[in-house]
Amino acid sequence: MKHKSIDLESEVKRATLPEGLQGFLFPLFEAVSNSFHSMEERWGEEVEEKGRIEIEFAVDGQEILIADNGVGFDEKNLGAFLTPLTGNKYERGGKGFGRFIAFKIFREVFYSSQQIGLDGGLSGGSFRYDPFAIDDNLIAISPNIGPGAHRFDTGLTVLLRSPQLESTSFFNLEKNFSSKEDIQEELSSELLSHFLIEFIQRKVPKNFFFGNSGSVT
Repeated sequence: MKHKSIDLESEVKRATLPEGLQGFLFPLFEAVSNSFHSMEERWGEEVEEKGRIEIEFAVDGQEILIADNGVGFDEKNLGAFLTPLTGNKYERGGKGFGRFIAFKIFREVFYSSQQIGLDGGLSGGSFRYDPFAIDDNLIAISPNIGPGAHRFDTGLTVLLRSPQLESTSFFNLEKNFSSKEDIQEELSSELLSHFLIEFIQRKVPKNFFFGNSGSVT
């Protein structure tokens, strides 16, 4: 006899997040953390100079996009991604559960990846992620449906789209900010605070770009 499968959907419902903006940004923090790990895996000690990460916060579209030039869904990382509660990042403090928490904030999550295969050739694709499906959890889709083709030679793009009803108010930034510059400053401050140790350890690439678009003028 063996254990039954984990009821991921129930576990996600039971999980708790901080109140306010930090809780809303948790899926972004998780995606950025994964990008840091992926870029460090590819670039090693040169990650500060050669790594690249781009974040786009779309107010009107109510979506967040994160793209990096790490290793992408290579065989090792894809296997870990499709294994709930994996120990792949145990030494880095990872619990293998963070990617599921995105569904407490967003209803749709998409990925585009490009990676080097075992034969040395490039491969890639775009996917819709459904961790609660019985059969296929990473469903191949046209790039036009999700985040588009990955923009770097290798790495991963994550698109967080369609916020849960209780999370839509966080995209109504006009209530809290008078300009796009205020939005950028606040969100950049949250990122800096959350990843302060990584900045101190120089594990954050200098090519770190954050942009926002929306109706705030």
